[in-house]
Amino acid sequence: MIGSSVGPYQVLDKLGAGGMGEVFLGHDTRLHRKVALKCLAAVPGADADLGAHLLREARAAARLNHPNIAAVYDVIEHEGRTIIVMEYVQGESLRAHLMRGRIPIEQVIAIGRQLASALATAHAHGVIHRDLKPANVQLTPDGSVKVLDFGVARLIAPVDPTTDVVTTTRQPSVMSVGGTPGTPVYMAPEQLVGGQADARSDVYSLGVVLFEMATGRRPYGDAGSMALVAAMSAGDAPPADAVDSRVPHGLSEAIASALEREPEKRCQTARELEDALGRLGDPASTTGIHPPGALVLSAKTTWRLATAAAILLTIGVVGWRPLLMRWRAHGTPTHPTVLAILPVDNPSGDPQGEYLGAGIASLVADNFASIPGLTIVSRAATTPYGAKRTDLEALQRDLGAGYVLDLSVEAASPKLQLAARLRRPGSTVPDWSEVIAGDALSVEKMLLERLGRALEQSGALARSLTRAEWDRLQTLPTTSSDALMAYAQARELLDKSGNVDRAIALLQQATTTDPRFVTAWALLGGARLEKYQTERLPSLAIQATAAVQQALALDPNQASVRYQLGNVQYRTGHLPDAAESLRRALELQPDSDDTHRLLGQVLADSGNIDGAVAELKKAVAIRRYWGNPFTLGFVEFNAGRYQDALDAFRAAAELASSNPGPLQMLGTTYYLLGDTQQAIGNLEHALRLGKSAPAYANMAMAYYEAGRYEDALAAYQESLNRDPRSALNHRNIGDVYQRLGRTSDARQEYERAIALGDELLVVNPNDVRTIALVALCEAKLGRKDAAERHAAEAVALARAPNNREALQRSAEVHALLNEPEAALKDLEGAVASGFLPRMARTEDELASLRKLPRFEEILRRQAGNPAAAQGAQK
Repeated sequence: MIGSSVGPYQVLDKLGAGGMGEVFLGHDTRLHRKVALKCLAAVPGADADLGAHLLREARAAARLNHPNIAAVYDVIEHEGRTIIVMEYVQGESLRAHLMRGRIPIEQVIAIGRQLASALATAHAHGVIHRDLKPANVQLTPDGSVKVLDFGVARLIAPVDPTTDVVTTTRQPSVMSVGGTPGTPVYMAPEQLVGGQADARSDVYSLGVVLFEMATGRRPYGDAGSMALVAAMSAGDAPPADAVDSRVPHGLSEAIASALEREPEKRCQTARELEDALGRLGDPASTTGIHPPGALVLSAKTTWRLATAAAILLTIGVVGWRPLLMRWRAHGTPTHPTVLAILPVDNPSGDPQGEYLGAGIASLVADNFASIPGLTIVSRAATTPYGAKRTDLEALQRDLGAGYVLDLSVEAASPKLQLAARLRRPGSTVPDWSEVIAGDALSVEKMLLERLGRALEQSGALARSLTRAEWDRLQTLPTTSSDALMAYAQARELLDKSGNVDRAIALLQQATTTDPRFVTAWALLGGARLEKYQTERLPSLAIQATAAVQQALALDPNQASVRYQLGNVQYRTGHLPDAAESLRRALELQPDSDDTHRLLGQVLADSGNIDGAVAELKKAVAIRRYWGNPFTLGFVEFNAGRYQDALDAFRAAAELASSNPGPLQMLGTTYYLLGDTQQAIGNLEHALRLGKSAPAYANMAMAYYEAGRYEDALAAYQESLNRDPRSALNHRNIGDVYQRLGRTSDARQEYERAIALGDELLVVNPNDVRTIALVALCEAKLGRKDAAERHAAEAVALARAPNNREALQRSAEVHALLNEPEAALKDLEGAVASGFLPRMARTEDELASLRKLPRFEEILRRQAGNPAAAQGAQK
């Protein structure tokens, strides 16, 4: 086959062969990437249904999208053989790695967690592997792990979410490749004797792999099938720590739970095993092996709109801005006092003063957030006010600040001199002021104590601090001056939107110097997530997860760590986990508007709009800050409640008249309501305030609606210059090229949008909007099967308000593929969920439907459309 073509794939080389068939290295001529072509072997004597069965199994595997699973891209038939097109994974197999020697225990745990996470995701989609072994695990050059060969898994009943256990009985009438699949020494007892095979069989196989990694041998040696059955019948597998005393007892127990002979006694799910390994403490982030559950941003798009989530990154939801901790206590006031910490002034001119000031201010923010009844506005949010630090009324108006901490570094060396002032808007005399001198650690200690006394005496707390609160308040996160300096310098870089790469290097230095520096680990995770948000490289999301997991292992009772965990879980599509983490953060810090705001976003994406609005209204009540009504407006907007969205965006614009974000969304909402002039006016004003990627993209959208295609193209290209890896921008530019008659250019843009969308889905495989966008671009390129599959997947995954977008995209896909009945059915659902009839009448993709009588019938009906009650139907 070498040198020939299989569909769009050129066969370059042979990678290997086995009982399952041959594997070739291929080149995808459309997306210009390497792929692995697995040509399944024919089975002698197989019945006529075998090919269809193999195709079903491979397509089941194609639904899996997880950072630790080698993706299945395509399934094709070629000269009577089924060929599975898979991700080509460079690196070496775990088998080869084991042959070179024993693996360190921390890597055993890290690899095991990744494998368990991959299996849990597969089982949740109704797929079992049946042949997990070191040869099917690839270690990549960047240190991550990939499970291979899910392409020959059996389709089983999906996991019941109440039990997380799946079971299926082998049916002799359905043949599998090579007879009973699996390698005997890694197979569960029930598989060896031809009985039931379910998710717990994969758990057993993982137990064998863990045992081998930890001890260097397999639990029952290298016996054949019959000898293995006899050995298993004779007794349990030996404990791993009995075979090798270097194996920690906790790890040995986790392995033993996976190796129980009876499935009912065995660890019941891969997720349970993953959790058990996680409780052992995973130092994976210092070993180059990342923990499971890749974590990041899902693309927030609505129709042709630029991502409003990009605007949200400016309001304090960005991962590296640490949320501040507080303990739950009785007597917490309903409306907490808001303390804003200004960026530290540095009249000394010493660069070291900048870094020390940043570190000290962040420490004050972190520690004082532990006080019930006090909400902290950190330097990240107050940065715009640094140049006008005497305008306390602006801080009170925009951020709800009742008190302001103003710090000034008078000298950085030979010893630090820090001037501190506690001020109130409307008062010309500070409530407290003092110059504190000494080394950095002693200055921090004194500042925390003196500020606490000042807040007590000023009445800001309305009570005296308890002994436990004083202890927490005066606890330093590190005793290392070097680690503190590296952390402080990194904070300064991040707060000023500086060199993120340099900040990451400094935080790595801080965590190496003091491996128990929890806030440095948390900030490292946030910084890596910040870098991912710009570059969208999946490895960055994985690295962010590793750092946050390390912070969690060191101190699970910090609200800032729980917030960071919820943030990365949210941005990688783990919505239930994110909600749980954020609720835990609120137990620790109940009056944090940041956490209420992010939880509102999570609930909205989960389909719980009323719950989301309730959380966001709590955030609005806690603090007068433009980001709170803005996020509320964004949720109402996505739910099709456009008048409510306008009201919220206006409130946000009043609180932040110089911020382009609310004006961008006001313009976008007016656009959807059909008021193009108001839309363009607000969007042009937003552009004058800030030339961001979303501002240009939304401006381009309005130009496109007005028929100004050359202006739209220029605006989209300006947006793309600022966000070159935006799949949505490439799709929109493709549409403009189509309008301008540049068909070849349009196709290239759709191809690019698909490729970028695929990369996003590596990190967040449940991102409905991106899946639907990929489906639409595939339909525009005439790829019927792929477009239909992805459109159906988006609809199946969608939760309100995403349901409207998924149904709309599906309607557009079917319309483009000349399938009017399916398109009209989806259109009806989309309109009922909030898709505006006005938009349906103007969308290019739906043009083929507009001549059909049912089209107008569907639009006139409008039953259930949430926008109907708000006068949005035109």
